[in-house]
Amino acid sequence: AIGYGDSCKLLSTKDWRELKLSLDHRNTVNQILWLNSGDTLITGGHDLRIRIWDQGTGRMLRELAPIDERPRALALSPDQSTLAVGTEAGTLTLWDIETGQPLMEQQNPSGEILSLGFADDHLDYILKTNRSELVRRSLKAPQWES
Repeated sequence: AIGYGDSCKLLSTKDWRELKLSLDHRNTVNQILWLNSGDTLITGGHDLRIRIWDQGTGRMLRELAPIDERPRALALSPDQSTLAVGTEAGTLTLWDIETGQPLMEQQNPSGEILSLGFADDHLDYILKTNRSELVRRSLKAPQWES
């Protein structure tokens, strides 16, 4: 997948031909993530939208509630039920993929979230602080489970 301008184009990994599917955002697409099935795609854009798409039809399945900051990182929990979204202003939000509802939100005003990664029982993320230092933080599973 290649995000550019206000859309996301999918390319075949076999011959790099463009698949006839365009996932439009109103601004730059800067995050692309697939669910394991390969049939569902999640995009995050500078239009402050996180969208879930059916890759086969290009139809938007769900749009998460608008966020207030540009998404910088996306990650899926191992069971693919929770989406973590980290923003350039340092907000970490966990979303229920099925309902599209936020599960929790955490503010990290000291910096932007650059990277997210789930492990079996925790979520690790990297913050770039206002002093350009990189800091690793973790959330344990009980903090986000409903």
